[in-house]
Amino acid sequence: MNHLLNEEQFSAGFLPAWFEARRRHALEQAERLPEPSRRMESWRFGTPGNESLEHVEAALPVAPEALAPIIREHASMPEALRIVYANGLPVSLPEELPEGLSVMDMEDFVLQCPDTARKYLETETETLGSEKLSALTMALQHNGLVIMADREISLPLEILHFISGDNVAVFPSTLLIAETGSRLHILERHLSADHGRQFCGALQQYHLSSASSVKYALVQELNSRSRAVELSHIMADDSAEMEHLVSHPGAAWARQETVCILNGDGAGVRLLSANHLKENKELDQRTCQKHLYRGASSNLLYANVLDDEASSIFSGMILVAEGAHDTSAYQSNRNLILSPRAEANSIPGLEILADRVQCSHGSATSSISPEEIFYLLSRGIPEQTARRMIAQGFLKHVLDQFGDETIRTAVESIILP
Repeated sequence: MNHLLNEEQFSAGFLPAWFEARRRHALEQAERLPEPSRRMESWRFGTPGNESLEHVEAALPVAPEALAPIIREHASMPEALRIVYANGLPVSLPEELPEGLSVMDMEDFVLQCPDTARKYLETETETLGSEKLSALTMALQHNGLVIMADREISLPLEILHFISGDNVAVFPSTLLIAETGSRLHILERHLSADHGRQFCGALQQYHLSSASSVKYALVQELNSRSRAVELSHIMADDSAEMEHLVSHPGAAWARQETVCILNGDGAGVRLLSANHLKENKELDQRTCQKHLYRGASSNLLYANVLDDEASSIFSGMILVAEGAHDTSAYQSNRNLILSPRAEANSIPGLEILADRVQCSHGSATSSISPEEIFYLLSRGIPEQTARRMIAQGFLKHVLDQFGDETIRTAVESIILP
């Protein structure tokens, strides 16, 4: 771990003592915690060795002018407020922001809003097996991105995180604070700027105050030589609403851990994921929908199309705490297999300690039926085109449930085969 840090990162002297103590504690945890193992239930069917950081180095800063053509190539929403990071450092932030919206890096946030920073940063962030990596990411969080809103923001935000270099590791972090009654629409993308072997260990922390609404899409687009871990933690208070869409068209190996805590009466969260996995890619997804208060709802739909020798793991848990009556919680994992060499593993789970609940969980894995192919062939559609249409329709059913059309269109252009 120490080869990814240096003492200067902990001795700047101008950040509050509580923040530096928090980072040092996180680093101590990262060094103390054991490496992930398949003996752990949280890594069942997974490949924990892919989370190793033994042969990577900290990424070096990137010259902003070198990124200009790449930014133009990947910008998917011309009207969006665009935020660009490269190798974990800010490259450009919007010069003019709508009233009620703040965008800053973590150091500025801690210095300018110390009470707010301490309130949210000292909130426990749960993970589902990647505790060691999460601790390291928190130790490196001083360069993270912070977004705060206290009202409806009509323009969408687009966050571009680029990684450049070979055998390098980058740890992007995003802290989103949606204050009471606010509305936000955000697309976050993690991309390779070149063809080097890269590791992305990313952390997203979403805090939704009462009656706020957030629509957030996260797309991981690293090159096929790279590895990615995305740790998403959602905290939704009274009557807050969130739509969270994730997709992993990039990276040879990716792990997604999503923890959703419904922390207030009437909170509602929709969790969506759509992925087309090819070649020998592996996608490992772990989720937890935790209901702590009454009258809240969560709905998870994760869908994968698997071709060639691709594989997927889904392990999801719905937890309804004692007293969280009148809960609605649903969980569905669906897999469409296009190749006899592809593999899908699914482990849905449910634990209920309250009354008057509506909960269901399940998974379904299938292949394209001969009847479907025959029907399309009889309409003059070539077989390869027919298979692509069926796969697109399978994923589009998930994407159509994401409520922001501008972001949904951008995501479709990236991930649909």
